[in-house]
Formats: sequence, C-alpha cells, structure tokens
Amino acid sequence: MTGRGSHPPGATRIRPILMTAATTVLAMAPLAFGHGSGASERMPLGVVLTGGLISSTALSLLVVPVLYTLLDDGAQRLFRRHRRPAGHIWADDRPLPTAQLPVVALGDGAPP
Repeated sequence: MTGRGSHPPGATRIRPILMTAATTVLAMAPLAFGHGSGASERMPLGVVLTGGLISSTALSLLVVPVLYTLLDDGAQRLFRRHRRPAGHIWADDRPLPTAQLPVVALGDGAPP
C-alpha cells in the first residue's frame, strides 16, 4: 500500500504526529522548567507529562510497528511451513478421496 507517489503511507502521517507531539512538549516546557511561586509543586507534573508524551510517541511510532512487523513475519514463516495445498492432507500429497456415490436414474415419476 502506498500513499501519494512513492512515499509509504506512514511517511505522510508521521509529520503531523511529530508536530503535534513537539508543540505539546514545548507548551509544557514552562511548566517543567518554571520559576516563581508554586513552581516547585508544579515542576514534577510538567516533567512527568513531558516524559510520558515523549516516551509514548516513541513507542507508538517506533517500537509498536517494529514488533508488529517481527511478529507478522514470524507468523507467516511458521504457517507457510506447515500449510499444505488445498485438497491435500497426507504427507505424500495424495489428493483427498472423492466419494463414489451411486448414480440413480430418475424415471417418469411413476412408482415401481
């Protein structure tokens, strides 16, 4: 799946995500590094919020896609190795037996 041109879809979505996270982190900078009355009480909240936003952005943009790709590739390798062609259940690739049903001739509907 590709986005516009030759760019993958993730490349078109990463810019707004990073810009939103960056503006939020920069908006919380005065809270984390503030001075004045009450700053010592608000500073831990600003640090925790900034660190949480940075770590959650990194997790959702880097770690989750990498783990998903690794797990998906591993599952495809595992199931491709154990999958048999449709209609074959034996190791020597014999086709499934077909049922030999008797052929019944239909008459004119009159009882025998």
